[in-house]
Amino acid sequence: MTFSKDDLSGAFHQVMRERIPDLSNIPDHVFSERFEKKMNKLIRREAMHPRAVSRTPARNLIAAAIVIIFLAGSSVFAYHQYSTKAMMKRYTGTVMELPENFAELPKYQQTGSYAFDPDDKSLMSGFSDDTVVAYVNEVEGTSYQNVRMDEGVLKGTPYTCYEIRILKNIKGSLRCGQPIPVYQYGGVTIDGQRIEYITDLLEKDKYYVLYLSVENDTNLYLNRAYVIPCEGSAEEFQQQIEDTNGILSDFYNALINENTEFAPNTRYKSPYDAAE
Repeated sequence: MTFSKDDLSGAFHQVMRERIPDLSNIPDHVFSERFEKKMNKLIRREAMHPRAVSRTPARNLIAAAIVIIFLAGSSVFAYHQYSTKAMMKRYTGTVMELPENFAELPKYQQTGSYAFDPDDKSLMSGFSDDTVVAYVNEVEGTSYQNVRMDEGVLKGTPYTCYEIRILKNIKGSLRCGQPIPVYQYGGVTIDGQRIEYITDLLEKDKYYVLYLSVENDTNLYLNRAYVIPCEGSAEEFQQQIEDTNGILSDFYNALINENTEFAPNTRYKSPYDAAE
């Protein structure tokens, strides 16, 4: 004998004459063979002890309903937990596409906390693993770290992912001329309602000097970025950045006078290093 959701709801209305929670949203797997066996076992027990329990169909359904609702509650809780974990897994480490209304989203600038002046290029050079001149090919989307449920609300720390093309290494030996992913703290919040950032997000089709660090997940993360104006053709720009006394002189001088006071104790290797 099996019972539908309508049977259970009808039985409660008939006997209890009370409004019961709508069972239509309970996943179908709740009404599985395992639960049906428990209900049928209850019916057989009633048949063996007619004096102990009423044998009316409505009472049978009520008894079965009590069992199913108890089990359904546990199953729904388990299903919710599974769904939450699946959602957290979906967002963790996955680059999500930018929403169509990205340009219209409100922006909220946060206040950063630094161990040193991030605009001190000699300190930033000593702190960073690589310093490169790069072109931003594409803003790929947003990745999230520390994804969690906070009082029933999904939260996570946004990182914007870019595809860059390195034109020249000032420090380090990352591969030039090929697409490389870089992550920057900040971006579209996990609910898609606004953009949070500390320093301005990079823009597509612009040239930058990027200070990068390789973290223990081997990804490249942006520490600091400086826009480099491109004057003339791409060939002329390439010639300009080859001149150590030209538009990049401040960055080369910072490398020469590099201060490693705040350098990390452990350095990691990027899979995009030319030596790899």
